[in-house]
Amino acid sequence: MKQLMLSLILLLLVPLNDAAQTAAPDPSFQPFWSKFKAAVAANDKEAVASMTKLPFLFDSKERTRAEFIKIYPQLFDLKVRKCFPTAKVLKEGDVHEVFCAKLIFYFGNVDGKYMFTEFAADY
Repeated sequence: MKQLMLSLILLLLVPLNDAAQTAAPDPSFQPFWSKFKAAVAANDKEAVASMTKLPFLFDSKERTRAEFIKIYPQLFDLKVRKCFPTAKVLKEGDVHEVFCAKLIFYFGNVDGKYMFTEFAADY
């Protein structure tokens, strides 16, 4: 019985520890985020590309700016564009994360400015 209680307590504490590792975004990230999510909401591929670390890895292939613009509709479909305006930004270590439409979008500081750096599936 004691072992069962200890196991239950440990299970309850694990999510608390994981949540404690996630922090609020840096205030210096906010201007970039406002500009980026506005570009996504406007479906402005050129603006999003200018705020993206290139070359951009997609389907195990590095993509140039022109190639990124071609794959843009796959990354920023209607569901994602609707999600971005109200999406919560989380900070984990040096990376900011946004969860939208079963994707995680990662943003980091690249040569002194924030950029969209990568994405992953959130399943």
